[in-house]
Amino acid sequence: MTINFNCPECGKKYSTEDKNIGFKFVCKQCKTKIQVPDDFIQENLNDIEKLLDEKKYDDVWKKIKPYLNPKNPHKEIGIIYSILATKGGRNCVRIEETPTWEDIAKIIDKTIIKDPTNSDLFYYRGVVSNGFEPPEKAYKYFLKSYKLRERADAAEMLALFSFNDFDNITATKKWFERAADLGSKSSTVYNFLLVIYPEFGEHMPQQYLDQAEIAGSSRYSLSNEAFQKIIDLVEEEKKRLEDQI
Repeated sequence: MTINFNCPECGKKYSTEDKNIGFKFVCKQCKTKIQVPDDFIQENLNDIEKLLDEKKYDDVWKKIKPYLNPKNPHKEIGIIYSILATKGGRNCVRIEETPTWEDIAKIIDKTIIKDPTNSDLFYYRGVVSNGFEPPEKAYKYFLKSYKLRERADAAEMLALFSFNDFDNITATKKWFERAADLGSKSSTVYNFLLVIYPEFGEHMPQQYLDQAEIAGSSRYSLSNEAFQKIIDLVEEEKKRLEDQI
């Protein structure tokens, strides 16, 4: 499959085969170092340069720069971490006109074009997407992050979306199990599994029980609403499976 893309700096057009995804090269026109993007980026970020307000981007950078770690060599990723850390946090009052979720998304989108194989970028794009975009889009960013690098935090987010937004208890169980397999230390992962396994009439693996104890998890830590929803979804799933027999 052929991939068509532009240099994020000068806009020069390039075309190559999909086998070259992730390949790094220097733009012939402006000498910027770029990578061949994949079809996910082409699908979701077509014409991204038209969406970027460079003046707004520069304004955001100026507001965030004083709070960046000077040892961070990657400007854009530094901005992302700083904005996420200050949005709603104790430093928020120190920054006039705190950037919106849309502003942050633009910064991450621009950075993804330059670094399309960075799992962290897609993870934080999912975090930001959840603030103003449909859950289906946020889910795709977390899934992309997970595919680039299997990670417990992305698996946990995929489980939460499967439960909260898509009412899919089977996918919820699968993703929480994957997070546990990857050594998650999040109590949320085991809070859910401690309820889901008994409702399915299954025994929770000893490895998960040990990890749940370390994380300080309890089946009673979930809200009453979440607890009841698990019961209802499991019953629906059991009935669906019985109807197939």
